[in-house]
Amino acid sequence: MVELSEVVLEVRGILPLLYIFAGNGIYTDELLLQTFSSFITETDSNLVNHLLSNTNWDGLHAEIVNLISPYGGFEVPTKGNVKQTILDLAKLNMTVIPCVPISKIKVGMDCYHLLWNGVTEHVIINLMNQYKPTHLKVIINLISYTTSDDSTLCSVEK
Repeated sequence: MVELSEVVLEVRGILPLLYIFAGNGIYTDELLLQTFSSFITETDSNLVNHLLSNTNWDGLHAEIVNLISPYGGFEVPTKGNVKQTILDLAKLNMTVIPCVPISKIKVGMDCYHLLWNGVTEHVIINLMNQYKPTHLKVIINLISYTTSDDSTLCSVEK
């Protein structure tokens, strides 16, 4: 059976948080929340943003339960501990559950210790953004062709 964390790693690629966690284990709460927000559904992400920024939770009890349950939560957060509860869910889903793939990444990173030594969160995020495939990069790099010698086909190919 394929685990959800494996699907996320395959579909979305390796997230900067995983490299940072594998490298030095130190990441910011903001990066953890940002990574978790990209991991969960858009609806759940909107709910998380609402819970973190608003004090009005009227009528949201069922939505909150539906948010925390699939991600390993056991208690409905209060307004006083909502940020810590969401951080705990994020940590569980982004670092604890995918610990095996993270440990494999760490083995590879340890082979190039001088390359990764002292690399900051900012450097990793910029590097990954620089090499993130976009439609322009993929199209330009993947289009290659040769024209045939047949004049009829050559005009069609052009």
